[in-house]
Amino acid sequence: MSKLKIPRWSLLMALFLVSVLWLLLIRLRTPDAENGMNIPLVWAMLAGMIPYALSVALVLFTRAPEVRQRQVELIVIIGGGMLLRLLLVRSWPTLSRDVWTYLWDGHMLAHGYNPLRFAPGDPFLAHLRDGVYDQSRYRSSPGIYPIFAQALFWITSIIAPENLTVWKGLLILSDLVSMLGLVWLLRKNRMDPARCVLYAWSPLPIIEFAQNGHLDGIVVMLVVLALCAQQGNRPWQRVLVGVLLGLATWTKLYPALLVAACLRKRDWRMPLVFLGTVFGFALLYRSLAGPGVLGAIFIYAAQVDNTNAGPLVLLLHQMQGILPISPTIISRICMGTIAASGLAVGIQTYRGKLSTVDGVAILCTVFFVCSTHVFPWYLGVFLPLVALGLPRLPYLLLWWCSMFVVSQYLLVGSLHWEHYNWAMCIIPGVILVEWCARRLRRQLQLRHVQAPTRPLEQQEQHLSPTASESPI
Repeated sequence: MSKLKIPRWSLLMALFLVSVLWLLLIRLRTPDAENGMNIPLVWAMLAGMIPYALSVALVLFTRAPEVRQRQVELIVIIGGGMLLRLLLVRSWPTLSRDVWTYLWDGHMLAHGYNPLRFAPGDPFLAHLRDGVYDQSRYRSSPGIYPIFAQALFWITSIIAPENLTVWKGLLILSDLVSMLGLVWLLRKNRMDPARCVLYAWSPLPIIEFAQNGHLDGIVVMLVVLALCAQQGNRPWQRVLVGVLLGLATWTKLYPALLVAACLRKRDWRMPLVFLGTVFGFALLYRSLAGPGVLGAIFIYAAQVDNTNAGPLVLLLHQMQGILPISPTIISRICMGTIAASGLAVGIQTYRGKLSTVDGVAILCTVFFVCSTHVFPWYLGVFLPLVALGLPRLPYLLLWWCSMFVVSQYLLVGSLHWEHYNWAMCIIPGVILVEWCARRLRRQLQLRHVQAPTRPLEQQEQHLSPTASESPI
């Protein structure tokens, strides 16, 4: 790593100002549209990737400064990330309409109706319909968001009914917690804390969480906090890991797989607390909101769209014309792949042969590869892992995918989501090959160190000249 002659924080500040000025120019010249895609905003975020990539390269390829300058850097990075999000908090979510479903579910809960039991289009809910209902989707079936997400919808509805800004404010606060947790993780692992710029200034969480208001920002926060608690061995830390993963499971379901990446020998406290959190919160929700805990989650998961499914699902569907593969067989193959990956990661993590970060990256990637629905905002969970894993090749590919997916909004007319879904297909293989290579290299090093040596007498006899070689 090279040492700069000028403070690194000043270069980061210059790159940040370039991003802010460009974003402000687009925001002032392009008013929000309630209908249609705000393409200029997408171009602004794509252009913002240039100073973002330069900032990441600056942090990765230069030496970390002294302690005082590190604090200035963190203020610039975290403060800049918050400002970029606040610039979009009042913008209209033209790139996605999921946030209106969040507000409608909270509206139903605030009036005593369980959105996981009743569909928004039910006739007896006609008196609740308003502008939020007109903007929402999935009106013919019950809700698809798990119960901790529903609890957050209800809380924001109590604070300010159907207020989009309040919900976005909650996501921005969760992003702040994610940044601070990532800084703590980097320091704990003796890495440059300025690597948090990978998440703080990334266009993906800025546009998907602060502008579109997607729920996945809460998942990122819970996963980062679980990784922080995973760093310790005290009983309360193991309990905290189980609680955080349980809440993350009831936010987006797939974090249940991450329990396998957090296993440790002779530690049954974390899995038991995880199960207790999952079932306990389900009973609490049922007692408060009435029957209906899962809603239409599995119905939605079973619906396959050939434009936004994971690469394994796309591959199996394309093979239907060659092989007799039914949708049931496809579901079983995908579930079997996810279960086998979870079992393999759990065994390796339990034995201490696989790090938690690698295990989380593998399980999240395998799940998205096998999922029937994969969208850009799902990949936000990878960015904290990338900050901890770079410059290794698998994490470099994950970072590339997180930058590439934002450009898919430019193809929204044809909805070619499968472009980046196919790109994700190579990541699990690269992670597996890279991990196997590291394991093989480690085994060869251990075998070289533990190679048996001959006794000293044999060595002296071997080194002593023979009769034919002895000097005359």
